[in-house]
Amino acid sequence: MNLKIFSAVLFFCMASSQSFAQDQKLLLAELNKLNNEIRAESNEKSVLNKLLALQTLQNKYQNNPYANILFPQLIAEELSYLNMHVESIEAISEAKDDKENIDFNINDYTISSVENSLYMYFRNANIVMVNEAHHIDQHRVFTLNILEYMWEQGFRYLALESLSENFEEGVKDKYVTQEVGSYSKSAFMAMMILHARDLGFKLISYDYKKSDSSDQREENAARTIFDKVFKQDPNAKILIHCGYSHIDEENKLASKLFSITGHDPVTINQTDLRESTKGKESPIYTAISNKLTQSSPIVLLDKSQKPWSFKPNTYDVNVIWPRMKKDNERQSWEKLNRKTKIIKANICVNYPCMIEAFNTEEDAKALPQDRIVIWNKNHNVTLFYNDKLFIKVTESEPLVLDSSFNEKVTY
Repeated sequence: MNLKIFSAVLFFCMASSQSFAQDQKLLLAELNKLNNEIRAESNEKSVLNKLLALQTLQNKYQNNPYANILFPQLIAEELSYLNMHVESIEAISEAKDDKENIDFNINDYTISSVENSLYMYFRNANIVMVNEAHHIDQHRVFTLNILEYMWEQGFRYLALESLSENFEEGVKDKYVTQEVGSYSKSAFMAMMILHARDLGFKLISYDYKKSDSSDQREENAARTIFDKVFKQDPNAKILIHCGYSHIDEENKLASKLFSITGHDPVTINQTDLRESTKGKESPIYTAISNKLTQSSPIVLLDKSQKPWSFKPNTYDVNVIWPRMKKDNERQSWEKLNRKTKIIKANICVNYPCMIEAFNTEEDAKALPQDRIVIWNKNHNVTLFYNDKLFIKVTESEPLVLDSSFNEKVTY
């Protein structure tokens, strides 16, 4: 299991239940037991077969409260790697934020594009931080799309939470390999890394030191960024792409960096107001999304034309994505100027099977440019690629799936 996901789930379990917090030994024992079985059943498997194995284990442990927290996180991540973005969102049932009783009226705000509302703030900043939910690739696309503008404004460093300590070994000429770090199976993370490298950004890894607490992790990350960037270049301009609450200006990485560098980060939140499971969605997001007709992300401007923040003491602005199109297998934001190829279902011998697009066939560890699943003999798919195209077909291993999952993924 991804250690960062395991840590996040452990923290969530302990924070969400008094009984969990009171018996940490039991919690650790249960999670380790589940983790060991997950490793045994899914290690060395393809993304598709890992997903199917996780789904089977989820069904096996459906009455285990620890498993009910752990498996949705893991399954959502694998679904996102297969570019099943709607299903990835639906896999996680999230609670509404308790602070959403604030007085909010969508008619008090103007909907604005990111370019028109935020670029001026980026221009004068030394540190810009963008967060992501680790199972939502849209959030990576946002950072990917602003890279060229950031470079034009003098940003020369891109720091990624996902990079491993020795990530350089995984960045090749036209592709990246699994050595690059966690969440690297996302084609959009790989594209972000390659595009940044091609523009000239120096890539910075920072979230790899052992930490005994959440606060120590933030301190270690801030100190590593300082030592790698600001110690030699006090006026450096750096873009940081990280997960969830690390952009928190009250007590997380953003605040630590401010204290160490003296530069006040511009903090962009994509995770608080986003599409979610039916019945669990933020009512504020629902009100905003009902007004949106575009496919690109937006910012709300208040009456003084200032970008709006749901939590102004915590971060500077919310970037809000419209709902995904549930009747479309591929979303409009996925294409990213790539070429398109229709793959016929008869390429598979058995179903489901996974189709991957590579631009090399020389490196077995190379990560694909795109990945999609064909679920049945009538299911043709669209594959995206850049220049060369080498197609790999991976058949599914026989597994017993629960009926609800079969219903969900049948097109």
